[in-house]
Amino acid sequence: MAYIEAGIGADRKRKAVEEGQRVSFLFPYSQQVDQLDAKAFDESGQELYYYGYPKEAVNIFDDKDLKWHE
Repeated sequence: MAYIEAGIGADRKRKAVEEGQRVSFLFPYSQQVDQLDAKAFDESGQELYYYGYPKEAVNIFDDKDLKWHE
């Protein structure tokens, strides 16, 4: 089954997902969502998407760019 991983260090969590399903994570600390290193994987463990800003964004960020990227 496909899954999403998110978190920092030892607090990294994994949750199984199905298409169209919403998933939420609860961590014992406060962190900006783009700093949680969220990644989506297929059934075989291949990374499909990451959540955050585009990798080419350096200093200028648009809130519309904070999303899942291939």
